[in-house]
Amino acid sequence: YVYRVGNVDAWSEWYQLRLPDMQHKKLSFLYFGDAQNEIKSMWARVIREAFKTAPQVDFMLHAGDLIHNYDNDAEWG
Repeated sequence: YVYRVGNVDAWSEWYQLRLPDMQHKKLSFLYFGDAQNEIKSMWARVIREAFKTAPQVDFMLHAGDLIHNYDNDAEWG
């Protein structure tokens, strides 16, 4: 797979993702939604508990932005 992210004004460079041959293997992963608030105080606990429940996952997918204030550029890194 090849992808990039952006909007009308700016785009990232292209990135490539290669998947292993999964013909006979089940894939498992943990999916996390947007953490919203309490990232520093609660989020690490959530992740640790999830891995306790499913320690053999192949990867973790986080679908959030990990910020509190969308209009604060410093929070976006």
